[in-house]
Amino acid sequence: MDDCGSQIKKTPPNLSRKKLKLVEKHKREVRKRLLYSPKQLPQKPTCKHVKMKAFKCNELTMADLMKIHQHFYSKKDKLSQDTYILKWCNSRDPKRHRNITQTTKSVSIEYRVPTLHGKHVRICRDAFCGILGVKKDRLQGVMKRYQKGKIPEEGRGGDRVKGKNDAKKEAISEYIESLKSVESHYCRSAVSTRTYLPCDLNIKRLTKMYSDSVEEHLQAKESFFRFYFNTNYNIGFGTPKTDVCSTCIRFKEELKKEKDVGKHNDLIIKQRVHTLKAKAFFQFLKESRQTRETFSIDCQKNLCLPKLPDQSAYFSQQYNLYNFTVVNGSSKDKLGKDHVWSYVWTDLDLAKNSSVISSALFDALSKFEFSGAIEEVSILPMDVLHKTRI
Repeated sequence: MDDCGSQIKKTPPNLSRKKLKLVEKHKREVRKRLLYSPKQLPQKPTCKHVKMKAFKCNELTMADLMKIHQHFYSKKDKLSQDTYILKWCNSRDPKRHRNITQTTKSVSIEYRVPTLHGKHVRICRDAFCGILGVKKDRLQGVMKRYQKGKIPEEGRGGDRVKGKNDAKKEAISEYIESLKSVESHYCRSAVSTRTYLPCDLNIKRLTKMYSDSVEEHLQAKESFFRFYFNTNYNIGFGTPKTDVCSTCIRFKEELKKEKDVGKHNDLIIKQRVHTLKAKAFFQFLKESRQTRETFSIDCQKNLCLPKLPDQSAYFSQQYNLYNFTVVNGSSKDKLGKDHVWSYVWTDLDLAKNSSVISSALFDALSKFEFSGAIEEVSILPMDVLHKTRI
């Protein structure tokens, strides 16, 4: 693969290739929230514990009841509500047991609620159930399970296979993040979360490559790999590159079909020398000397005109807009209007040929004011020789 443009990492759900559906809008989740939503307002205690020291049910105001009720139903799920019950209920073994003929009481529960003044008031079971709008069986079930060392949990519904494929997902993540991403051609300022893989890859091929590299119990179907790939990463597959060096393409194709070891090594050496020459060229472009002026020239991409959505205009004969640019200075110098010349014309004015390019370059050099210390002038074509001869 090519040299990596950036490291592949997991992305947040809202920035992944495919956004996950909102689980809270599923019909099952809506029904579950309705199940744990309040059915009525809190009921004021009607018990007769007025003169008893143990219970202070009559001290609660309607504002206290509404506050308790709102806290309990602030989260409409069973785990949060059961946790709230455990917070204000204390359980212990009963001190007295009934006769053998009667049902044995397994747990004794003490109920308390907070007031607006910060006091914790003990109340009876009927008052506690009336305020929260729950039945006594739910309270006893929560406290009995807690007495046995069990924490609140939701036993109805949910993901029955959660955790079953964790090892497989971890293996897929390690494989994807081991791949080398490539820089998108003509898209160097793209969104930082978007990375690209070579254009000769796709999800189907990645699935096969992954399955061949892992043990049998970690192999995944294409649908499973595709879903995990799309919902956890923001990776695209680059389109075939354009405006690529012809020599680089020739070396790449010859290396694919060459079987002889000696010739294969010679091609690798030649390719390496060609790459080093290109790096030396750009290193030369970065250098700045007092006795040398550097000019970079490039023919920008042709723009087809007219750009209209009308079908008749699209299929009619179009003409090109050409742009030839001359830039003075090294790649580290600041650009200004005195150092950049842009020549724009269309097919209606002139054809694009070596005479036009040479005339534009001569015009730019004529307008530039050379100092007396300049001994050398370097003209560096940025692949312009591949497009038109000068």
